[in-house]
Amino acid sequence: MGSDIDLVLLTLHVAHYAETDDWIHEVGGEALLRTATWGPSVERRVRATSGLELELNFAPPYWAAIHPVDAGTRRAAAGGIQVLHDPDGLLLALARAVHS
Repeated sequence: MGSDIDLVLLTLHVAHYAETDDWIHEVGGEALLRTATWGPSVERRVRATSGLELELNFAPPYWAAIHPVDAGTRRAAAGGIQVLHDPDGLLLALARAVHS
């Protein structure tokens, strides 16, 4: 409980997640703690009903571009990336580019 979970969600609808809170309960959240913008990514920090903090970063698919890898994206991915769902292979390609 002394840590948080960091997720990057690639979406064409970043504005929806940045401007509304109607989705928070769907991910197990009970309260919005913070919103911040990091380049094209919007961070929404949410407290889950368990008390755990979720750092949800919503970014457009080009956030994972590898030609070239953006410096901010590289820092985020270099700390360790576990791909959960990647139907287009964007995050797998990013992980390979950052760790090669």
